Amino acid sequence: MHGPTQNQTLIAEVTGLENKRHKVIIRIAEGYTKGINLDAIDIDANGILIHPDTEGIVESLKLNKETLELTIGSSETLVATIEPENAINKNVIWTSSDSEIASVDDNGNVIGKKAGKVTITVETTDGSNLTATAEVTVKETETGEIGTRAILRLTVTNKDIHEYDLSLSEIDQFMNW
Repeated sequence: MHGPTQNQTLIAEVTGLENKRHKVIIRIAEGYTKGINLDAIDIDANGILIHPDTEGIVESLKLNKETLELTIGSSETLVATIEPENAINKNVIWTSSDSEIASVDDNGNVIGKKAGKVTITVETTDGSNLTATAEVTVKETETGEIGTRAILRLTVTNKDIHEYDLSLSEIDQFMNW
């Protein structure tokens, strides 16, 4: 039988956790006088061990927009917000799922390059592995339709204004007169 003054071994394995920050608390039960001998805490290759006194670890990453519409050649800036404000490492990496459709620079500036849809992702670099995404749609640059008629407005020397609804060929004839 184990009592409050005998050494004991505790083995625990927790798997299937979401890839984010988790807290492990190990304490001595009331009435026990022996200390704890901690042998190991194993973390897989994607995780990190953070000392409990460490402050400023990124806990939240958000973008100012979840969707964005651009035309070819236009640009807009996505803004990443990191919490808490006292996070020590606020550096992020921006990526585009297809930089031929839309590219993104280190400051979140997105530029539409050709028609299509892409996902822009921002990821923390502090080991918290947090990401946020925005879906970007790039459309062709809109151009006005060419009509078959035009209004010709003439202002004569006595300040009278005359307007004529003419075909494009009549406008061409007037311009070449």
